[in-house]
Amino acid sequence: MYSEKGDSIHDPMVGSGTTLIEAKLLGRNALGIDINPEAVKLAERGLEFRHYPASRQKVQAGDARDLSSLADESIDMVLTHPPYMNIIRYSEARLQGTFRI
Repeated sequence: MYSEKGDSIHDPMVGSGTTLIEAKLLGRNALGIDINPEAVKLAERGLEFRHYPASRQKVQAGDARDLSSLADESIDMVLTHPPYMNIIRYSEARLQGTFRI
């Protein structure tokens, strides 16, 4: 609703990866950062599916207070999300069963 296909989304506390998964399903590029390496692994596993049209998602361990590696104006939207992952269904692709973890 608040972004368009091809936009770049940033989730500074990626957790289990819900925001990045939805970004992938909706054709948005996304970067997720989490200070917890186990959360990064969980988010990476959640992104292990193919979807068309393709978009880019990257998950990395780090401190969201230091975004010096990002170029100015390289992010269209910053989005944080409560830790729900499999509790709430969001996109039509998930409702139609094309998404599985």
